[in-house]
Amino acid sequence: MLETLKKVKDTCAVFFHKEWSIQEKILLIVDCVLLGVVLGILFAPRKGTYAVGSFNGNKNEFVEDWDDEEWIDEED
Repeated sequence: MLETLKKVKDTCAVFFHKEWSIQEKILLIVDCVLLGVVLGILFAPRKGTYAVGSFNGNKNEFVEDWDDEEWIDEED
């Protein structure tokens, strides 16, 4: 395990000593982090349902058989 950490340290040292600008290095690091986030979302086991937006614990489910008679017409 100690050898693996030394390899990681050497790889990071090589990366930071390359002749890239600091913006390019930061961009590459941010890209790797975002790729990890996307892969984590895609490959994570799904638990429950996903809610996008403001869910606020609302459990109202769509009911397909609404009776039109229950609604009051605005024309009456």
